[in-house]
Amino acid sequence: MKIYRIDEAARRLDLPVSVLKCLESEGRIRPRETIGDVSYFSQCDLDNLIQELHASLQRASWREMEQRMEEVEQRLEALERRQAERNEAATTRFL
Repeated sequence: MKIYRIDEAARRLDLPVSVLKCLESEGRIRPRETIGDVSYFSQCDLDNLIQELHASLQRASWREMEQRMEEVEQRLEALERRQAERNEAATTRFL
């Protein structure tokens, strides 16, 4: 099993070391071993983190899409209200 020091693991993930340390402190990834203040991660650890990050991104994308849909619905409702008000005003003028 291949083991990577934190700086090499971060490089393999194309992340800054600070991000990997933050993910470690949040408990999203656990080092296989820690010697002194240096963490070591296995390839399996990195693969699991990649899967979790992809899942998090997908959840975030869905949340963002749902928020945008809510905004669109609110705009449509506002447009419908304005159109109804205009129609009512036009009807009132003709009476």
